[in-house]
Amino acid sequence: MPTGTFTEGLLRDIVPLAPVQQIELVWRKIKGGQTQQAVADELGWSTNIVIRHSHLGKICKEAWDAVLADHLPTFQTVGKNDNETVGKSNLPTGNFTEGLLRDIIHLTPDQQLELVTNLATNKIQKGRFTKLAKDYRASGTMLQKR
Repeated sequence: MPTGTFTEGLLRDIVPLAPVQQIELVWRKIKGGQTQQAVADELGWSTNIVIRHSHLGKICKEAWDAVLADHLPTFQTVGKNDNETVGKSNLPTGNFTEGLLRDIIHLTPDQQLELVTNLATNKIQKGRFTKLAKDYRASGTMLQKR
């Protein structure tokens, strides 16, 4: 029987990361002291992708939490079998992509949260999300670029 440990890289090859997981992986590596170039080299990505992912750190915590919640799997109980719950896992597809989230990085936290929450709860579609983000930016009620 083979011995050894699973590395983060090996696990990424076996189970591909969702976009939000990729973004958080970049944040962790940069926070851990790696340069953007080192992260890009390790992941086999371009530096531009790493830079774009790192810029998403400008999204407020509350909005980011809503993005994460949109990507969490849920479990639906469909019956009982003795002492074990019988059910099925509902794996989310998630509404959010890196490109879509870039539309809100310079908005106020309230605007970010409003748009993310409305998209996550299907009150608006992606096209409306992008249009509202553009309208907020054009109205001049966005944050100063950091």
